[in-house]
Parts: sequence; structure tokens; C-alpha cells
Amino acid sequence: MWTYAIGFLILLGLVVLLAGGSGPRRQKLVRAGIVGAAGLAALFTYGLYGAPGAADLPFADRAAELERRSPEEMTREEVLVRLQLLKAERPDDPQPHFFTAQLLVDDGRDEEALRAFQSALRRDGEYVPALIGMADVFVRLDGGNVPREAAQLYGQAFALDTNEVRAGYMAGLRFWQMGDEDRARAVWESVANVFPEGDRRRAELSRLVSSADNEASGTGNQPR
Repeated sequence: MWTYAIGFLILLGLVVLLAGGSGPRRQKLVRAGIVGAAGLAALFTYGLYGAPGAADLPFADRAAELERRSPEEMTREEVLVRLQLLKAERPDDPQPHFFTAQLLVDDGRDEEALRAFQSALRRDGEYVPALIGMADVFVRLDGGNVPREAAQLYGQAFALDTNEVRAGYMAGLRFWQMGDEDRARAVWESVANVFPEGDRRRAELSRLVSSADNEASGTGNQPR
């Protein structure tokens, strides 16, 4: 998964390299009606009226200028404008919505980010980065606990892409946090069984499970 540590410059590069969205595969999300539309509406308004230093440019000219700019020359605000343009140009592409969500996450606007992740998933219900990104926001909003919605999203992401070992681990962590060690370990064993012996992903999962063991032992909150 693209993590938040990827960095702003890499995000800029990805924005201009978007190509060909997946075909629409509709699927209901586990939560709807997240508040925060005002933030994205503000981004759209920004796109209509330009950017600092170029407020007098008509929208069409501003759009053409941004298309000519290299990503390294774009400000954060200009990236947001470009993402809005890409949404209009590629209505079935989940990627502009995903990148918008990532920028909102970086700004600490988690509820607005959820809406943007939902928008990505409405366009492609199997877009793994958005599934994981949305689950991560749910966890953060729940103070580090893995709620049911997040566990379901993590499980779906792992089923779609078994390289997402952390997603498989997080699906089981919900039960671990609830004190149900048997169910947690059953999930983690199921994840491990996907990988052949000696696979690096088995070792990665083992490290994650060990970290849960160590944390529980260190705090005295060993699951029952």
C-alpha cells in the first residue's frame, strides 16, 4: 500500500501519471453518510477561481497551464485543482479520488477523507489502496482500535491482494483487541496458510503477530 510516508513529491508524480481508470465495479460500502462535503466543495470552488498568483486567469486557461506544469513546480493547492480536473476528465477513475483522500488525511481531515475514499470505491469497489486507506481512517478515528468496518475492509483488501500482509494482520487484530485470542490467531493462521513455506510474507506476518504479543505482555493486557 502507498503509505503516508511516501511523501508529497511522489504524490505529485503519481497525479500526473494517472492513466486509464478501471471499469466501474459497484459495491456497497459498510458506512455511508460521512459528513464533510463542505471541504471538497471548497476545493472545487478553488478550482474555479484559480490559485494564488494567478487569480486573474480564466478557468480554461488555468487548467491548460496546470497540464503543462511539471509536478515539481506545483504547489499543494495546484495539485488539488489538478485532481479536481482529473475527476471531471475521468469520471470512472478511482485514483484522483484516492489521491484527494490521501491529501485530506495528511491535513488531518479524516471525515472528509472518508468521503473521498468512498468516492474512489464507488468507481471501483476492488481498489485496494482505497480499501486500506479507508480502514486506516476508521482505526484512527477509533483511537487505534480496529472497528468492525475496518476489519471487513482489511479482510477484503487482503483477499484481493495477498501482498497486503498488514491488511490480513489488521483483520485479526480486531479480535485480539477484544480479548479473543483464539479467533485472532485463527485469522492470522488463515492468512499465513495463503503463503508457501519460506515465503517472505509469512515472515512479515510473524513479525506483526510478535509485535502484538510483545505489546500485550509489556502492558499487562494479555488477551484472555
